[in-house]
Amino acid sequence: MDRFGLHFRFVKEEDAEFIIQLRTDKQLNQYINNTSSDIEAQKYWIRMYKQREREGIDYYFIVYYKLEPCGLFRIYNITKESFTSGSWIFKRGCDFRVPILADIAIVSLAHKLFPEKNHVFDVRKGNNKVIKYHQSFNPVLIKEDELNYYYMLSRDNFYKARKDKLRLLGIKMD
Repeated sequence: MDRFGLHFRFVKEEDAEFIIQLRTDKQLNQYINNTSSDIEAQKYWIRMYKQREREGIDYYFIVYYKLEPCGLFRIYNITKESFTSGSWIFKRGCDFRVPILADIAIVSLAHKLFPEKNHVFDVRKGNNKVIKYHQSFNPVLIKEDELNYYYMLSRDNFYKARKDKLRLLGIKMD
């Protein structure tokens, strides 16, 4: 899929080293679950993910910008009632717009694929920039625990905020 100058493709086993590089970077991984630096373990995880992809319950994307892999994003925990977006991580030095545009593109795709499902996501407490970003969409805080805030974002609120964000980033909707 190509959107907003970005290219998205499903993760493959050959991406294991790139994934490990991002997820074990001390500056990038402070708000995500710990990941082993074992590339073979990552390849195994990808093989298990590919089964979930075939079952339609998990989609894991590599995001490219200017022909270079720049980040990761997922649509996951797809149930009868909801889908979750997130698990995004982007390499340092990547254009600041890329994670925002990737989020907008992936959530837009999820709404097209699952129009009847609720959009839920979680953000790690302390990840203030990401919390502020998500709050700009006006989601509903549905619960929290010691680690995370859990939100539900209505389709209407997403599309209203999407339009404003794209305009501010100089992106025209087609």
